[in-house]
Parts: sequence; C-alpha cells; structure tokens
Amino acid sequence: MNPLIFQHRSVLVCMMCCMANRVTRLLRFWFTLNGAADRKAYLASGIALMIAKYLGDAWLVWRATGIHWELEYYLLHVHSLLTLALPGAPSWLLPVIALWALPFIWIGVSPCCGTRLTPAFLLGGPWSSLFHS
Repeated sequence: MNPLIFQHRSVLVCMMCCMANRVTRLLRFWFTLNGAADRKAYLASGIALMIAKYLGDAWLVWRATGIHWELEYYLLHVHSLLTLALPGAPSWLLPVIALWALPFIWIGVSPCCGTRLTPAFLLGGPWSSLFHS
C-alpha cells in the first residue's frame, strides 16, 4: 500500500473528527441549558440561525405557493399573513412553518434559561427566567 495514500486518509479522518467535534459543540451550545457564551459566538450563532430560518421559510412558502417570502411578512399577524401575503396557501403550510420554528425558539430561549437556571427553578420554572434582569 502506498504510504502517501495512508497519510492522506489519516489527515482526512483527523479533519472529519475535528469537524464532528465542532458540530457537537455547536449543537450542545444551541440545545442544552448549560454553559455560557461570549458575545461574539452568540452574535455569530444568531445571525447564522436567522439566515437559516429565513431560507427555510422562503423555501417552504415558495414550494407551497410559488410566492417569494418577504422579510416584512414576519411582522404580520396570522390573519393578514393568510389573506394578504399568502392567498391560496395550502392548509398544511402554517403548521409546518410553526413546527419549523420550534427549534429556533428553543435555541433563542435556552441561553436565557441556562445562565439563570438556579434562580429560575426557585422562582417558578425556566420560563420565569425571561423576566429577570
């Protein structure tokens, strides 16, 4: 066996392990209630998640209706969204968008709960930590 191929494979395996470690840390950062984040990581993560959420919503709306999803649609309430922005949308679209939003809501709320976990449980659960400064 060629030693150069063996060395190339070991470098590839090392890169894959490093990438898997980064993905694991990112998922742990997003979905667990422990650990603090610095401002730079929090901002970068927030921007990446906003882009991912918008692209997911835009793809779902385009596939269901053929309409381009505008950013200002996020400011509309459900009735206006259905009648003005998405006329003729299939009935499954809004529940799917709501399900798609759940991980993003969790990722947005979990840092608030994680940094104040002990006071939150003492005062009435993790949701109450949103109201403490």
